[in-house]
Amino acid sequence: MSQINESAALAFLVESAKQRDRAEEGLTPQKYIQESTIDASLTAAYISELLAKGSENLPINALNLLPQIEFDKLSDAEIYALSQNANFQADADKAFEAWFLPSPIVQTGLPLRKVSGEQRQIRRNGDLTVEFVCASSDHHLPYGMPARIVLAFLSTQAVQTKNRTIVIGDTLKGFLEDSVGVKATKGERGSYKRFGETLLDMCHLVINHRAGFEKADQGKTLQGEKGGNIPVVSSHALWGESNYQSELGGVIKLSQEYYDLATQHAVPIAQDDFEKLVKLGKPLAFDIYSWCHYRQHAMGTANRRVSNISWPQLYAQMGSEFPQRSRFSAAFRESLDLLQKENLVQGIVADKSKVMLIRRSAIS
Repeated sequence: MSQINESAALAFLVESAKQRDRAEEGLTPQKYIQESTIDASLTAAYISELLAKGSENLPINALNLLPQIEFDKLSDAEIYALSQNANFQADADKAFEAWFLPSPIVQTGLPLRKVSGEQRQIRRNGDLTVEFVCASSDHHLPYGMPARIVLAFLSTQAVQTKNRTIVIGDTLKGFLEDSVGVKATKGERGSYKRFGETLLDMCHLVINHRAGFEKADQGKTLQGEKGGNIPVVSSHALWGESNYQSELGGVIKLSQEYYDLATQHAVPIAQDDFEKLVKLGKPLAFDIYSWCHYRQHAMGTANRRVSNISWPQLYAQMGSEFPQRSRFSAAFRESLDLLQKENLVQGIVADKSKVMLIRRSAIS
């Protein structure tokens, strides 16, 4: 390991364990960084080739057998596909204790800031490509924290109610303060304006996602189905619109395609953590939190203790809006510091060469 060495990893693990008074006896760097059962002949390229033919072709415990250097080459989408038996969606009796977002959004994030010019943005995470497009020339791509909060609300309601029709409420103030925990404020930068615009913009958002486990011209979704354009909303009647009905309140009906994506690939965000993220108000921190927990969960399923992600990988995944990779990495580390101060993430270390993720169960 370069930059992040075994001693640094050990210090991080021991400190985390001490905080919980559960330091493990005989802790060594090798115990966390190395795997006991490795097949040196197994490669990430071979795993990708097998995925293209179908998961039934994979060797048993493929993720456990991969050498660390090969595991680090896998994309989040490939890790998800290999560990698809994991249940990312909470049990029904726990659904109301969490918020949800679909896994392709968690793996790439929405636009961080307002997009100028053509309303289109592409994010890549390994073989997974997610393209956001605004279908109306009168609107913009949803962006920033309001976009993440609104989409999480719509996705969570779909998971909880198992219904495509989402009731937004009688008033925008009620939606803000009662539904998503945001203080209603006026003015050019107030929450009334930002969330009102975001709700309407979300109604015109189209998501195209595909995971290229096959050839580039035969991209597939996470379930192995052919990718395509997914409009988030099929119809809407919000306050002030001609079809608004006061007795019903504001209503958004999700498209069948997005409803399926939101409910079949739901990634949970703990209720308390979501509230802290809303208060932080930092969209990049929100994305780092969501991605970190998602990937660590997949690592736990794969019994993989450490995963290394290069800055070029992360830059393509969630940093395309930064003009230079160095500026993105600086912003990433700043956001990571905020998350760690709030105790929202654990087991993640960033230096100049890469980011190292440590499986949560290995440090708790």
